[in-house]
Amino acid sequence: METDYKMICGWWKGHDWQPVPACSLSRNGLIVSENDMDLSVGFLYGTDSDISSIEWVLSNPSAPIFRRSIGVKLLIKRLTELSKDIGYGVCMTWLVSRSLKKVYAENGYVKGDENLTHMVRRFV
Repeated sequence: METDYKMICGWWKGHDWQPVPACSLSRNGLIVSENDMDLSVGFLYGTDSDISSIEWVLSNPSAPIFRRSIGVKLLIKRLTELSKDIGYGVCMTWLVSRSLKKVYAENGYVKGDENLTHMVRRFV
């Protein structure tokens, strides 16, 4: 995980985003690779109910854009399947990106709330 985390931090920085602390990432993470190139990463979070969430979806900024797109599409498909296989009844996420909204819709997700503000408070 430490090696993967360093790589993922580099991706966040490559997208001009602040890296998420390792302690905040789910152990249910997935890296999609093709032809020895890591393309995308994302994390499945579970709750104590039947709801799961896919978060921190990220692509390799050094990969060609068409390969990143393939990687993200495969990532969302696989994380959605993982959620179902684990036994969750619902999988959801919060999005801004139009292209990600399209990928989720292609995987059977429907639009919920719009104009949502995500409030966060850290304790550590």
